[in-house]
Amino acid sequence: MSLADWLKEEEQSAPPPGWLTVPERLPERWKAQAQVSGGLAPYAAAAGLAAPYGAYKMGERMLQLAKMLPEIMRNPEAYPQEMFELAGFGVVGGAPGGYYGRGTALGQIRAYHGSPHKFKKFSMSKIGTGEGAQAFGHGLYFTNLKDIAKHYAPGPQFQIGGKPVFNSWINTAVRALEKDKVSVTIKNVENRLLAIKKESMRLGKPWEAENIDIALGNVKTPGASISESGQLYKVTLHKGKKPSEYDYLKWDKNYTPEQGRKIAKQFEKEKPINEWEWWAKDVRRGKASSAKELYKDMSTVLGSDKEASMFLLRAGIDGIEYPAGTLSGVKSAAKNYVVFDESAITIE
Repeated sequence: MSLADWLKEEEQSAPPPGWLTVPERLPERWKAQAQVSGGLAPYAAAAGLAAPYGAYKMGERMLQLAKMLPEIMRNPEAYPQEMFELAGFGVVGGAPGGYYGRGTALGQIRAYHGSPHKFKKFSMSKIGTGEGAQAFGHGLYFTNLKDIAKHYAPGPQFQIGGKPVFNSWINTAVRALEKDKVSVTIKNVENRLLAIKKESMRLGKPWEAENIDIALGNVKTPGASISESGQLYKVTLHKGKKPSEYDYLKWDKNYTPEQGRKIAKQFEKEKPINEWEWWAKDVRRGKASSAKELYKDMSTVLGSDKEASMFLLRAGIDGIEYPAGTLSGVKSAAKNYVVFDESAITIE
């Protein structure tokens, strides 16, 4: 939710006593920024709120951010919206549209993508040729966590006729060559296997030597080869844009009223199904319990995940966001992204 949306959602709540003052719970170094005359009134006005009440709500938002600050600073790339706001409040270096950390523009998303393939540009036409299962919709997948992306960028693998073949002794030889920073070629794998076999015989382990002979036979099979290492891509999503200029469905949460209006308007514009009026009405009312449910229902009525993603993109929805630990069950503040528009991706 954007800062302006949050403020407007809170506008109807009754302010507590002393609402014209800055919340005393704010850290000392933030209080000067929170004065009505100095720091918060412009933000309140930009959100369309009366200055005194709006300034109070801005102070509350600062308090909310203060509580989140340790986690935000540990992983700033997972919090582009919050970093953008913190810069506006003068809490972190730079200003909205400026830069922080390792050169990521405030409000923009730095992410990673692992692939067994090497390329210069992301393309929606290549979806399905990589390692991912497209479990969260049709699109290009990215993550804040480098370790997750590395999982999809495998190292050199033994293959026969272009198809991966698993052999534990060959894998041992490949990993040993990588550790020693030796080129992983079929010849070098063969030589390393011979060296391992020799050591097994010296240690009195003939059964190991027999298994290594099987591995050597695989290596000498016609068509045997070693695949190239996968590629880890570092990207910026929506380069040059502020958080208010891109819009993601939160997979595990309901879509916002504004997102509902966008989608309903697109149904009214395109009339892609006979029941378009019913769909437009239900989307406006927020009938689906989550963005996940909405997406799955749209995929069914429009014919596929691809059609659902392309429809949402035309409606002004840029993709889907979901917690990085959704599949593993590990709780993480980091996020994964499913991007519907290849032109939103810049390889750094």
